[in-house]
Amino acid sequence: MSGDLQGGASDRHDIVFMGGGPINGVSPVYETELSRLMVWVMSAAEPRAWWSGSSVANLEMWVWYDRDKVTYRTRKSASKLMAQIERSARSTSEAEDPAQLARLDVSKLLEKIAHRMDLDPPPLLP
Repeated sequence: MSGDLQGGASDRHDIVFMGGGPINGVSPVYETELSRLMVWVMSAAEPRAWWSGSSVANLEMWVWYDRDKVTYRTRKSASKLMAQIERSARSTSEAEDPAQLARLDVSKLLEKIAHRMDLDPPPLLP
């Protein structure tokens, strides 16, 4: 999963899924569902309206598959929030339900973003 998947521009706020890696060993089911959900977060009205309440304009989301421990991190600057999922590639391929694991990761990341930015709870995933 590389390259940028960009959501539509708004007056002031933007959401971008930057990708991540390395993808060797990542479950294709996990990767497909994660990408589908990230496209929804970037482009659907509900998450874009939710993010518009943020005090910073830009949200960048990443996923890293070279970590041993599952972590959801955020880092804030004056103009953007960087948010990332960290887990091992092996954990995606060994999951009983890789698609459900991707849903959990995106949900947990959005909850972490909401908490960090003092936003309302994030919208429910489709």
